[in-house]
Amino acid sequence: MKTAKVVLLFAAPGFNSESDLKDAKTKDGKDYYMRRWKGPEPFRDNGSGGKWFRSIVKSFGDPKEIEQKFAVLNVGAYHSPRVKDWRALMSLPSSRVSVNWTQSVLFPRAESAEIVVICMRAASAWGLERGREYGGTLFAPVVNVQRGYLAGNSAANDGLVELVRERVASRR
Repeated sequence: MKTAKVVLLFAAPGFNSESDLKDAKTKDGKDYYMRRWKGPEPFRDNGSGGKWFRSIVKSFGDPKEIEQKFAVLNVGAYHSPRVKDWRALMSLPSSRVSVNWTQSVLFPRAESAEIVVICMRAASAWGLERGREYGGTLFAPVVNVQRGYLAGNSAANDGLVELVRERVASRR
């Protein structure tokens, strides 16, 4: 979050029971998550997370060239195939900290155009309204609700893609 030019907001990390459980039992998997929780750790090439991330950001440019300029933040910190109980998720202290920090620190930075923040999923949980553009560079665009991809055939989303491409290409 400290160095990202673009922050993407989502609901919760996905969960692939077979590969995620197997990975969690390995030393490499445990070490990876410890590094991720401590700071700027990119998605790994193996596993579903990296593949998912690259599919999300490919509309903004070559994922390998731009991935270090993006950060992902979830309302829920816990892997889940899908969020079934929003009230329970939002009552978790970690979720409240995430939302409160985002609203008090991240959103003002986006409203001043210091960074770009795009809510890809769970707009209402973040205190936003889907399909709305806020001040500066804070967006809750029209997305495919199930997958979190930007919806195609939208002039607003085309403009957002162009803005992000310019931002990640710049040195600022």
